[in-house]
Amino acid sequence: MTSLGLRAFVLVAAGLLLCGCGSAFESPAALVNGAKITQGDLEHQLTLLLSNPQFGTQIRGPGGAERKRDLTRRLLAFLIRERIVAGYAARHGISVSGSEIDQALAQAEAQSGGKARFDQLLRSRHLSLADVRDNVRSLLLEQKVRAAVVGPTSSDQATAQRQDQAFTAWLARQLKSSDISVNPRFGRFDPAQDVICPIDSTADVASCPAA
Repeated sequence: MTSLGLRAFVLVAAGLLLCGCGSAFESPAALVNGAKITQGDLEHQLTLLLSNPQFGTQIRGPGGAERKRDLTRRLLAFLIRERIVAGYAARHGISVSGSEIDQALAQAEAQSGGKARFDQLLRSRHLSLADVRDNVRSLLLEQKVRAAVVGPTSSDQATAQRQDQAFTAWLARQLKSSDISVNPRFGRFDPAQDVICPIDSTADVASCPAA
């Protein structure tokens, strides 16, 4: 999942829990350099994702359960990348202020047709303002880290494309050099391909797409 627009479209996203169960003693979905992604974190983000019709419709009908598992693996891989970015930001003193989040929300409200329309949209997706603020914070933080790594986004399309490639390559290096483990319930992380591979329960091996 590239940035998959997860943080961009989540402003209008919110559905079904993967499990609905949770425990303080439950093993995490993944560990990224010691930082946990709990199963509750993953379930909550899946909830936000699946209420968007673009993704919610994918899990309906024949084969829906397998597509949901695949989407969950892709989402977990995205959250792992997000933890890598957050870790870099913490080490380099990069942060997002409340006023920056407020400004981004004001822009989103204007683009939605005003605050009343924006609030109605959130209610229709069962999305709380706290969820929106958290996701906007993550989006802005990634933008700041990207600027720190490859420079401010260029207005020149060719240069911007090279910057995208440079940031993707940087992130790939970070993933390969990081200590990442995934709960076998979800699969095995392959840093070379930046995917979580499903584990065949009968053969107990991971099956990844070809590089």
